[in-house]
Amino acid sequence: MKNKSILVSLLSMAVMFFAACGDSSNDPSDPDNPGGGNAGGGTETIVTAAQAKQSLNNTSQELLSKISANEFEEYKQMLDVDVSDKAGVIQDWFEACVEACEIKANPDNHLWNAANFVGEFELQQGTWVQTKKGGDHLSFTYHDAQQKKCVITLKASAEATEIHHSVFDEEDEWDIPGNPNVVTRYENRFMLPKQVDITATREGVTKGTVSVTSNVKTGKEVDLSKDEVDVTSVVTIGAYKAEVKKAVYKAGKTAEAKVVFSKNGEELITLEGNGNGNITPSGEKSEFGQINITMNILGKAKFVYKILDGNLYYNNLSKAEDNDGDESMFKLFVENANKQVDAKLYLNGAASPAAKVYLAPCEVEEYGYKYWDYEYWLEFTDGSKYSYEDYFDEQNFKTVSDKIQSLIDDFKNLFDFDEVDDEVHPVIPKK
Repeated sequence: MKNKSILVSLLSMAVMFFAACGDSSNDPSDPDNPGGGNAGGGTETIVTAAQAKQSLNNTSQELLSKISANEFEEYKQMLDVDVSDKAGVIQDWFEACVEACEIKANPDNHLWNAANFVGEFELQQGTWVQTKKGGDHLSFTYHDAQQKKCVITLKASAEATEIHHSVFDEEDEWDIPGNPNVVTRYENRFMLPKQVDITATREGVTKGTVSVTSNVKTGKEVDLSKDEVDVTSVVTIGAYKAEVKKAVYKAGKTAEAKVVFSKNGEELITLEGNGNGNITPSGEKSEFGQINITMNILGKAKFVYKILDGNLYYNNLSKAEDNDGDESMFKLFVENANKQVDAKLYLNGAASPAAKVYLAPCEVEEYGYKYWDYEYWLEFTDGSKYSYEDYFDEQNFKTVSDKIQSLIDDFKNLFDFDEVDDEVHPVIPKK
């Protein structure tokens, strides 16, 4: 049985016209295909599957036309430099910073404070040289492939919040003769800065920035039922910007987020979500209420996914998976899960949806074993129904699929993504 994360599934649906989704032997025009009710209403605009397909095709091609690997040629030049630490200067500095973070009372505990990682380095004749110790920032200066001066600077605020969770920790297990399975635990605590800023310049001109602001209310041990987090961030690379306008989590009761991807001020993709529930301190056996997720692409294709009761939804899907050998029980639980979902596709700013999205049971055979699974289907207002794979296959969206592959190849060629970096990176020393 596949593991189906609702967020991953939604994002997949929202960008499904960006990739080939495989082929299927199901006939999308078969009136006996599974699942779904009447998606249309008396006052809704009738949108045929073909019209929706054309609209999605146009929108995806418009989005792809706004992205070009050539725009990142300058960044390729900035990265085209040997930055290996041949003399071990950065490694020595890193270990000194680790020493500054270490809790002297217990050498197996470390307190990581980004504000302690400061200093200035310059690449001179292929070797990193530390040109300044101390200060309030960390910077790396070098000349790129075009012999233009580049500087990358990181600055973390001294104001920070101490956090710890068991997932941060590490363990080593030793088999000592006469005393097997000795476990040494290394505790890692972090001082989360309120503000972190990263800037990359070339010949004094800013080419990219990262800015993260976080307000955290927590004890020294993470407790998901009590903690509160409010984060905003902005990442800019040339004309492109990824902005987390809101990421708020309040004491295990509510959460909301909004992320906008834009170019030259034009919003390309907007993601919004919110939900409520009752989260336990560890996160296990938590309860989930209503969950809302929206993805908007160029204001022309919008997916709205609402789960009315998260607990009922997930519990029914879990029971369906537990009964994947029983057709009637499996279909019953999938039907119950669908009752908790209101998922729709809107096109070209229309107030009425062009299609609804739902889960449909399907029989699967693998290695001679048959079982029941579920997949996403779309029902358009003209009454036609299509499976996810059939509607967004490579044949129907061939132009889009080809453009995506071409874009991927352009980026791979530009940044040599196929090459493997065997450089050894600094590790945390354990004493």
